[in-house]
Amino acid sequence: MKIRKASPRASMKHQDAAPSAGKPRTARAVKNKPALMAAEQLRLLDELRESEARFHLMAEVVPVLIYTTTPAGETDYVNQRLLHYTGLTAEQLLSQGLAQALHPADRQAV
Repeated sequence: MKIRKASPRASMKHQDAAPSAGKPRTARAVKNKPALMAAEQLRLLDELRESEARFHLMAEVVPVLIYTTTPAGETDYVNQRLLHYTGLTAEQLLSQGLAQALHPADRQAV
């Protein structure tokens, strides 16, 4: 949006109402941009770690069986309650999948 602004000489000039978003105002801002991006990445990484820690804490204390899988369907997380319930180890479930926890007669139905 453009606004008209009177100059000291009383002639009218056009000026942007807001500076262009994302464009640095000084050479110093350009120089510091990689540092700001790195700081933002570190902040996001810290938030991700905190979120994962909250998930793992919750997954270990709730009285339910919890597992997660990759988009390809491979098991990548099982909680302790699931291990206790199935009697299998984490290595067995993670490497061979949750079908290991099913009765052999039921595996074909899955």
